[in-house]
Amino acid sequence: MAQPGLLSGLGPAVLLVLTGTGLLHTTVRSDVYLRYVKEGLRPYLVASGFLLVALGLAGLGVELVRRVRQPLDEHTEEHTQGTTGTGTTITGTRTGEPRTSPGFSPCPPSP
Repeated sequence: MAQPGLLSGLGPAVLLVLTGTGLLHTTVRSDVYLRYVKEGLRPYLVASGFLLVALGLAGLGVELVRRVRQPLDEHTEEHTQGTTGTGTTITGTRTGEPRTSPGFSPCPPSP
């Protein structure tokens, strides 16, 4: 199985950071924002820019923590094979036995 690229999964977080920094640059460092909104909205634009940057950085942090906690050994991978609908069957556990979600019965295989 091919491993995902270094930047895969980081797109939304990076987009939030870039959008927030662009908004802050437009609002704080220049008066370009006056072309689009009234002057009284500047505090809301600055707050929105900081919020976007904070959310993006939080998303990056979550993604990086997820990557660090992933098992590095390929033999301990768990693959999810699911059936859509009422249940999911998980295979690839250490014992090799399939498990079914509690409280659900798996759908019969489709023809």
